Amino acid sequence: MTDAQSPRPTPEEAARARTMDQALTWLIELEIADAATHARFLEWLEADPSHGEAFASAEAVWHSQPVFDAAAVLAGRKKT
Repeated sequence: MTDAQSPRPTPEEAARARTMDQALTWLIELEIADAATHARFLEWLEADPSHGEAFASAEAVWHSQPVFDAAAVLAGRKKT
């Protein structure tokens, strides 16, 4: 069910969202990437300038203070 009040994203917004989703996926996959995975990432990165921009944004979010704070809270919950 969709909210009738929510506007549909433009094709450009949808494309940016897909690219950001891909960038976030790559960020996670690169944590345990083998050479083949790393090569596929480089192909993706070079395929479109927006990929590099999205990956840089994903890295900035991933390494931001709010993410570190949330991780600390979650780690604290595991101890109790």
